[in-house]
Amino acid sequence: MTAGLERYPHLFCPLKIGPLQLKNRALMSAHGMGLGDGVVGVSDRYRAYLVARAAGGAGMVGIESSPVHPTTVSRSLLVRLDRDSVIPSLARLADEVHALDSRLAITLWHGGHKDTTLRVPYAVAPSPIPNMMGEVPRELTRREIMDIVRGYGAAAKRCREAGLDCLEVQTSTDYLLGSF
Repeated sequence: MTAGLERYPHLFCPLKIGPLQLKNRALMSAHGMGLGDGVVGVSDRYRAYLVARAAGGAGMVGIESSPVHPTTVSRSLLVRLDRDSVIPSLARLADEVHALDSRLAITLWHGGHKDTTLRVPYAVAPSPIPNMMGEVPRELTRREIMDIVRGYGAAAKRCREAGLDCLEVQTSTDYLLGSF
């Protein structure tokens, strides 16, 4: 047995998380790549990147933080989950990852006041507290908050329809959900 396997004897053992069965415990966590196309979903370049990780043996690969509502990151190269046009590219990716006996996760996200006018016309937040750039976000109305909540639900439904296996909700580091 190699030194690494002696130190981590369970790494290549199967793992069950609720109903989800993974072939091993090697997970590629979601991390920012900016390889989406910002329009229709998963670009060929990003798909190839993720499929290569599944082909390398990862039990599950994660798609980076993906916007769930039009009020966040309008000019980005992220996989947008706020439109139905994302479903075919996500489904193709899920099929390719599943063919390699791996699972696919995605991170549902809204930038909140961390968005800057470099990326959106205005950042939104529960209250008008300046962001790191000193920009004051527009305070959300109750109606807008409920619309964003529905955006999370619609994004999750799109992911399920595309065949993804796992959803993560980004609530840390003062993004929108962490601002309440």
